[in-house]
Amino acid sequence: MSKQEKVAFNPVITALIVLQLLFIVFMVFSFQNVLKTENPVLSVNVDELNAKIDGLPEDAKQEIDYSIYQAIASNSISGNNVQKTGVYIRDNSLVKRSFDEIKVNYVSFIADIPDVNQSYRLVYIWTSDGKISEYVSPDYKAVTFCLPKTQLVYGEFDCVEEKSYAKKEIIANLIKGNEYSIPGYNDIGISFDSVVSEDDFRIRFNYMKCESQCSCIKVDNQKRQEAIDAFEEYYVYGLGFVPEEIPYYYYNCGR
Repeated sequence: MSKQEKVAFNPVITALIVLQLLFIVFMVFSFQNVLKTENPVLSVNVDELNAKIDGLPEDAKQEIDYSIYQAIASNSISGNNVQKTGVYIRDNSLVKRSFDEIKVNYVSFIADIPDVNQSYRLVYIWTSDGKISEYVSPDYKAVTFCLPKTQLVYGEFDCVEEKSYAKKEIIANLIKGNEYSIPGYNDIGISFDSVVSEDDFRIRFNYMKCESQCSCIKVDNQKRQEAIDAFEEYYVYGLGFVPEEIPYYYYNCGR
C-alpha cells in the first residue's frame, strides 16, 4: 500500500470498539456505586474542638477527626449508612495537662456520637515545641479508646479497640518523663517504675528511698494505699481515665 493510499473505514470494527469502551465505563461506574452503597464515605467532625481546646497544632483537628472515624469504621453496624456525623465533647470530660519539664501537652475527652449511638475516649498528645520527643510516640499522637460500660450513654456495643496497648505506653512515657515520681507527692516517700507489654502493665512502688532497687523498708497498709491513691490521682484520673480503663497491678519492690 502506497503512502498516498487511505485505510478503508470498517464500520463494524469501529462499532465493536465503541461498544467495548462503553461497557468498560459502565462497569466502572457500577462498581463505584456498589462501593458507595456498602461502604459510604463517612465524614466526621468534632463540634467546637478548637474553641474548647486552646493551643492545638494546625493538624490536630484532622488527626482527631480521622482517629474517631477509624473507631467508628471498626465498630460499624451492619446496614448503617450514616455518611456524615457530628461528634460532641461530653460535658465535664475534657482534661488538659501540660508537662512543662518534658514539653509535652496532653488532651483527653469523651466523644459522644449520637448518629451511631456510640461513645469513645479520645487522647491527643503533642510536643509544645513541635520537635520529636521520646515521650510522644508518633503512632499514638491521636488515639481513640473504647469506654467502660459505666460511661456509655447510648447502651452497650461490641467495641473493638485497635490500639489498646497505646494507653499503657502513653502513661509509661509520662511516668518516665517525670523521672518515675509523682509530682507533689514526695512527702509520702515513694518512687516507682512501670513494666509495659502487650498483656501486662505493672507498677512497682519503691518505698522510703530504698538503698537499692529491691531493698525496701516495709510499710503499713495505709502508706501503701496512699501511694496507690497518689498514682491514680495523677496518672489515671488526672489523665481523664477511670481505673477500669487502665488494667494494671502494683507490687512492692523486692517481690
